Order: sequence, then structure tokens, then C-alpha cells
Amino acid sequence: MSRVSRGLTARILLEVPSANEPEAIYRIFGRRLRELRDQQQVSQDELAAFSNLTRSSIANIESGKQRVFLHQVLQFADRLKVSLEALVRQEDFGREAIQEESKPQMADFLERAKSKLSTEGKEPPDDQNKSGEES
Repeated sequence: MSRVSRGLTARILLEVPSANEPEAIYRIFGRRLRELRDQQQVSQDELAAFSNLTRSSIANIESGKQRVFLHQVLQFADRLKVSLEALVRQEDFGREAIQEESKPQMADFLERAKSKLSTEGKEPPDDQNKSGEES
């Protein structure tokens, strides 16, 4: 792998934290689901019955411990009488939200990436160097 492609890969991974820690997306989604469910005064049991899940599955989804399928997201939106956009708001899944959610994992990833690049005798890509110059 060339230095340029390694740098590009590192930059992509740094720009898309969910690629390193996809579970952050499920925790964020779960919090939003619970928020809307509470606003609509829908119990976990009721949402579970509507979507053919168990109450414990709803609890696990809300805590980010269980992944959801697209058809389930559609069922949740239907039962809560909200649009998909309301259930999966862009600002909830923006870079800042995911970075905040995954800070500990991101710090660990960055340390491992720096260590790996330095052991290969390469410097990590410099985000401050916007001119595209290679050293």
C-alpha cells in the first residue's frame, strides 16, 4: 500500500468515526427511539407487540445493545406516528454526535494508528497541511 493510499485511508477513517465504532449509531438511534416513545406515551410492551418483538428487545434497542433492521425502523415510525426523518434525524447522526459518542474508542484508534504508522517509518497524515504537499 502506498503512502498516499495509506494517508487517504487514515483520513477517511478519521472523517467517518462510525466506520471505526458503528455501535455509536445504534446507541444514538436507541436514545432517539426512547425519546419519541416517551413523548407519544407508548410503552415498550406496546411498541414490541406492534413490531413483533419482545419488550426486552425494545429495551436492548433503546440502550444500543441490539441492532435494528430497516423494516423495524419503519414499524417504529409508523407506530409512533412520526416520519423516518423525525426518527433518524441527520443532526443526531452527524459527525459531532458520533464523535462525542465514540470518543474513548476514537482516542484508542488514533493511538494505534499513530503507533502503526510510526513503526512503519511513516508520519501520520498532517491535517494542517492543506496544500497537498508530501514530505
